[in-house]
Amino acid sequence: MPKQSIFISYRRQDTAAYAGRIYDRLSAKYGEHNVFMDIDRIEPGQDFVDAINHSVAEAGVLLVLIGREWIKMTDKSGAPRLDNPEDFVRLEILAGLEQKTVMIPVLLADAEMPSAQALPAPLQPFARRNAIEISDSRFHSDVDRLIEAIERIFNPQKAAVPPIRPEQRNQSSMPFISASSRPNMSFIAAAVAAVALIVAGIWWFTTGGKREASFQAEPFIQSPPIPKSAENSPRQDPRQSPVQQDPSQTSPAYNPRQSAPAQ
Repeated sequence: MPKQSIFISYRRQDTAAYAGRIYDRLSAKYGEHNVFMDIDRIEPGQDFVDAINHSVAEAGVLLVLIGREWIKMTDKSGAPRLDNPEDFVRLEILAGLEQKTVMIPVLLADAEMPSAQALPAPLQPFARRNAIEISDSRFHSDVDRLIEAIERIFNPQKAAVPPIRPEQRNQSSMPFISASSRPNMSFIAAAVAAVALIVAGIWWFTTGGKREASFQAEPFIQSPPIPKSAENSPRQDPRQSPVQQDPSQTSPAYNPRQSAPAQ
């Protein structure tokens, strides 16, 4: 795992204001003890070359802040400062190249990346490093991109989470639901239909089964058999009176044509 510390290389006459603001953001993210920016930390009597080499060796990322005058800076004699073997910025870049430290050129205030021909021969491989720009108008968003790049270096297996910018802290935190995370409506409809079929089946077994059982439970009543003697007897007319008169008790009917008895 890469070392979780950052070394900031800059020139005070060129980018001191930017360096202080970037240091504040990085130290708030990673802690002050993990961000080395100034040679003021070099103890008195300590070899500054050894101190620089040690600090760069302990760093996981080397940020080289480049302003508009970075390549043009000269010493008191008028010679380019990068040509001086004891120049701090030169020593810091050389230490990063020799130790194969990850170096990120940071272009400030619309500065341009120097070409290899504009650099001393030992520093020319530095011109092949991909740079990131930080402007005044987009300072915080540009620093956010810088932090994302550092996070990918420190944690290559973990996706970088962009930091929350100050202007976003008061905004609504309503989560966004992407189309891929929305529920599948066809799947929900199929599930509802399946549940409806199960409920219908349970209802049929509980209600239809009981009705069928009740129908089968009713006893079959058979009519009593009809005697054979009654089968041959004539059926009585229901219109006739049930009481039959004795024919012997009835008087014969009067016949006027019948002659009187002989005297």
